[in-house]
Amino acid sequence: MDESPYPASREPCPPFDLEERASRFAEIEDCLPELLAIFRSNGPADLSAIAKALDGQDLQAAANLCHTLKGMAAVVCAPVVARTASELESAARALDVPASRALLEELSRAMAQALDSPHCL
Repeated sequence: MDESPYPASREPCPPFDLEERASRFAEIEDCLPELLAIFRSNGPADLSAIAKALDGQDLQAAANLCHTLKGMAAVVCAPVVARTASELESAARALDVPASRALLEELSRAMAQALDSPHCL
């Protein structure tokens, strides 16, 4: 039986790494609200565009969009979104449609959890 290199599910973990965020933004904490606003605004749009790209079998576009989302999530210390976007990017670049679709569902859940977090305000 072949197993996908992309995990289907994981143990729950917090949507934001608050220790990393405190360290990263210690000297520039006034930038964080603006970056979170960009994440809240662009994240759902990127997620929608990724889904549309996958629906259209445009895996290159999906991979590129995942790369962008991964970077933004990393900046605001949202490791679950960043990791899942990275895995989806890899699956799309590998032309693995079933794994890409499964990871899109996981990414949607991770993004919803992050956006619902009080630490995303």
